Amino acid sequence: MGKENRPQIPKNHIGGIFTTNKKIYEIHNSDNVYPVLLKDIATPPKKLYAMGNINLLNQNSIAVIGSRHSSEYGRNITKKITKELVENNMVIVSGMANGIDSIAHETCLKNGGKTIAVLGSGFNYIYPKENEKLFYNIIENDGLVLSELPVDSPVQMKNFPKRNRIISGLSLGVLVIEAAYRSGTSITAKFAKAQGRKVFCIPNSIGNKNSYGTIELIKKGASLVRNAKDIFKDLELALNTDNNIEKRKKINKQLKILDEKSQKIFNCIYNNEGIGAEEISIKTSINIITVNQMLTYLEIDEFIINTGMNKFKVSEEYYE
Repeated sequence: MGKENRPQIPKNHIGGIFTTNKKIYEIHNSDNVYPVLLKDIATPPKKLYAMGNINLLNQNSIAVIGSRHSSEYGRNITKKITKELVENNMVIVSGMANGIDSIAHETCLKNGGKTIAVLGSGFNYIYPKENEKLFYNIIENDGLVLSELPVDSPVQMKNFPKRNRIISGLSLGVLVIEAAYRSGTSITAKFAKAQGRKVFCIPNSIGNKNSYGTIELIKKGASLVRNAKDIFKDLELALNTDNNIEKRKKINKQLKILDEKSQKIFNCIYNNEGIGAEEISIKTSINIITVNQMLTYLEIDEFIINTGMNKFKVSEEYYE
């Protein structure tokens, strides 16, 4: 829906605060536009201040949250899985904090998706300060920024745990990517569980301090996931069929460039994840010297991945 066709609530319009000249809506929990999922939590906000595309409030959404002090691994997996969620028409909800939150919002926008940022302060006090640009980018790209606090409410740390119930309350599920023990991310996950929402966690090294929170969540029943497909399966939502068809066509086209022996080796690895060169040679009846040469080429061209100890699996994008 275009910007000009968005629902309007002119009686609650507060004007003249932002240079972008965007309207700020006051949405009461008795209004039709108030998010249905949020109404069902134990303590829903009586009023929401909203700026941007308020149609997003009642669309399918997933919260993507995590550590402010994210690792390179955490940043990379956030980009990958957020892109997958966006490709399947999910609205991305997060808290516009540094680290994983910001990457989730930015990746969503970069891939043409829609995102909702929930603040723990009023719109005139963006926190962290360096995310002011992100704040405006979200609004300008048909996203939405929310707060239950009036526009002139300053930053107070006590408000951030409280706003986390809104992040989880808006969403079908919460994806946690890196979380320290007793962190704000863990608090959001606890709200999600209390609200009956699904909690998903990305696996990480047990030696990483940002894995402590996710390990605890998994021990308490959170679902361990690797990709968006796992999330959709758990939520029992259909993946974007058209998108998958186009992706499969692209992959089939890429595979056609392989010669006959390379395709046999690729198919062998596809059907036997973690297989080694000698076993590939036996299963395909291709001599071991040729197998090792082909494995090198397939790995360079990113058709396969060496998982260590000379064992191989197909790159993630080539799985159904």
